[in-house]
Amino acid sequence: MSALLTVAVAVFGERIAAVRDWAFDSRVQYLLLWQRPGEDRGGWPDNVTVLPLDTVGVTHSRNAAIDHCATPWLWFMDDDVALPATSIDVLLAELPQRLENEILIASVLLPDGRAMKRQPDGLRYNRRHILTVGTIQIIAQSDWLRRHAVRFPLRLGAGAIYPVCDEPVFLARALRAGARISHLDRVTVVHPELRSGQQFARPEFVRARAIAFYEIFGVPLCLIASLYFWARHARRIGARWPALFHYGKAG
Repeated sequence: MSALLTVAVAVFGERIAAVRDWAFDSRVQYLLLWQRPGEDRGGWPDNVTVLPLDTVGVTHSRNAAIDHCATPWLWFMDDDVALPATSIDVLLAELPQRLENEILIASVLLPDGRAMKRQPDGLRYNRRHILTVGTIQIIAQSDWLRRHAVRFPLRLGAGAIYPVCDEPVFLARALRAGARISHLDRVTVVHPELRSGQQFARPEFVRARAIAFYEIFGVPLCLIASLYFWARHARRIGARWPALFHYGKAG
């Protein structure tokens, strides 16, 4: 039986050594998008493909995954997470029944088992809900993404000039193309705990929100979104607040 799912892992430089310790599930295809590659020692399982990339920026890896995925479904992943075997079990059972959804959103757990991001099962996502989704939660129909030319923004995301907010822009583009996005609570991924203070550390982090709000909501709603975000986080944003109103294209 052909595989239903590709897990596409964004890997940078020497971090590929950590991925070698993964327990690769034989029922799933894996695509390692390796930026700043070194020498590949080989020895990967037959269901693992390593694709060296000469680009920098995680959204380049995500878009390469869309272009090279050879299975009906694609799950975007990072090299610092863990995929419970039970999540693969549930997902492979659910995917044939979820064809009405172009995109599914998984839940995120912390290493101690606490939920970091969780929504009610079956929640239908809109522009407001997508603001808190991380890339490792996104499971999409690969052919649908290609047919509708839905791609990640190249100016946003880790390694880009504006290091955050690539996920909601990607999902906003999918919504505009007609995607039906639903939550699948029983599928989880384990992520290390985040240090929230980093998200306001530099003006680029703050301006990323402005760029995302502009693409997601358009004018004038992007201004309202910026004002609301500023009201909630004014102390941490501090003197960087003008960047929150510096709109532009996401690329």
